[in-house]
Amino acid sequence: MNILSVDKCLRLWDNPVFRFSFFALLVWIAYYFHFPKFGLYEDDYWFIGIPANTPFKELWEIMINHFFDFQNNHGRYISVFLPWLLAFINLKIGGLWFTYFFGIILVALNVFLFHKIIRSRFPAELAFLAALVFLYFPADTTKALLVHIYQLQISVLFLMLAGVFWIRSKKWVSYIFAASCLLMYESPFLPFILFPLLDEISFKRSFLIKFIKHLLIVSSIIVIVFVTRKLLGESRVDSLTLLETSKRIILSVTGGPLVALFSFLRSPYLALSEIKYTLPYIFASFLILLPCIWLITSRFKESSSKFIHLPLTTKHFKAAFDIDPVLLNALKGIGVGILMAMVGYLFSVTHYPPTTLNGRMTSVHLAATFGTALFTGSFFYLILFIVKKKFRLAFSVLLSFYFAVLSGYGALIQKDFIKGWELQKDLMSQIVEKCPDVDDGTIILLSPENLQNPKNVISYSWALPIILENLYYFPEQWERPPKITLYNEYYVNLDIDSNSQFYFEPRYKFLYDNDTIVNLRQNNVIFIESTDGKYQRIDTLFVVNNDTLFVKPYRGEDNISRLNRRIIHPLMFRGN
Repeated sequence: MNILSVDKCLRLWDNPVFRFSFFALLVWIAYYFHFPKFGLYEDDYWFIGIPANTPFKELWEIMINHFFDFQNNHGRYISVFLPWLLAFINLKIGGLWFTYFFGIILVALNVFLFHKIIRSRFPAELAFLAALVFLYFPADTTKALLVHIYQLQISVLFLMLAGVFWIRSKKWVSYIFAASCLLMYESPFLPFILFPLLDEISFKRSFLIKFIKHLLIVSSIIVIVFVTRKLLGESRVDSLTLLETSKRIILSVTGGPLVALFSFLRSPYLALSEIKYTLPYIFASFLILLPCIWLITSRFKESSSKFIHLPLTTKHFKAAFDIDPVLLNALKGIGVGILMAMVGYLFSVTHYPPTTLNGRMTSVHLAATFGTALFTGSFFYLILFIVKKKFRLAFSVLLSFYFAVLSGYGALIQKDFIKGWELQKDLMSQIVEKCPDVDDGTIILLSPENLQNPKNVISYSWALPIILENLYYFPEQWERPPKITLYNEYYVNLDIDSNSQFYFEPRYKFLYDNDTIVNLRQNNVIFIESTDGKYQRIDTLFVVNNDTLFVKPYRGEDNISRLNRRIIHPLMFRGN
């Protein structure tokens, strides 16, 4: 590649539209290539199902009520309001397809803004490598989960906007966006605590005063939010003691980053172990990555003989040393990145321990993405500094292959999302086929035996009781809509009271109108078992304390086909 063509390519890379499109393409391949085959999972039935099926006027009232429901909104005052509003708009624009497409734009935008922030403080090569790590960060496997797109990734966007205003020296605007993280989803706020370290670090009094002032402002924001949550009795904060909280924080900030770094070794192994499936994604990503990585690394220049003179002066100590500017940037990025990664686990006390590497709970690693990306990108930049010029092409090939393999790991997560949606459609198709006689208050007990959940997304989740409500309009005269409940999993203690009334205690009471117990009526319970992927309606009798609960006999009624269907109904069945 001659100098003229390199210059043209670099000018193209410097175009923000091209950079955003580049990141969006990689995000699409790694996390959203099969998004038309994705569906709703776990919390999606709450965060997406409600805005999908609710008229805007009614939805607005629900959002306002939730905003002021201090005990149940977990102190995240806009965490439902904004996601519901955006989901409602996107569903109206293009249905579930566009709702996922919005995720590609949002995740790519976060990568783009992260690159912009790091590029303003570090060399272009380091910023580019860190952005790729940020994009492929394998410890968090939830980038394609709708509830996390519309809640967690928006919180990350607030952090990135805080960073953009920080590098533009509009600090108070930056604090406003950072505080918005706490009101949306708190953990992405954490890297902001150390943002002054992204600036030029010195041991001068002026820098220390600015840093202390920043810490006081940040601490005030955190204290105000969490004291408010404590006083209002928000359950996740109210249940923690000082001793237990301190113990969890210490173990999290030390162990969490190690788990995140381990994922960089584990994920390529998993992707290569299923190479027959992941190869097309690896190959496509490699073809896209190699020219850009080679282009960026090719403009890396060896340091001149002019070193940076760093004075190290305190009241009682005076010293100075010279350091290569390239090495200085690499070491600064590594040091600041490690600290940010550790700080990213300060709020993991409610998702303790931060060791999960599969499924929705991997969001515990979300706040460590910023610091880990800066640390790892700086480490790769240090290798680039060490590697001689004649080996730089080989380094670019190896690095491109590594990131491409991480894209293959993303493909495995997509595979689980496809399988999870197919399992749900298969379940609902057979439930409607086997239980057309559901009635007022019918409880469908689903046996958990032989049910197979994919590793990275739960098909048979806590949301089962509200799925039917997401699919059908039930008659107003029905006191309770029929519900599917995972037997012996999401309820506790099937029992009988002194009046021979059978009941169970739901684990998640809000799914049952906040009732502490749910009464079961004789001849209105259906029991479903799974065998080899086939669901069967079983005439099982439940005997408790010598009393018998009789299941609902099927007499040929078909109530369900007469019900009006909601918007997401066509998506939920075989053939769709």
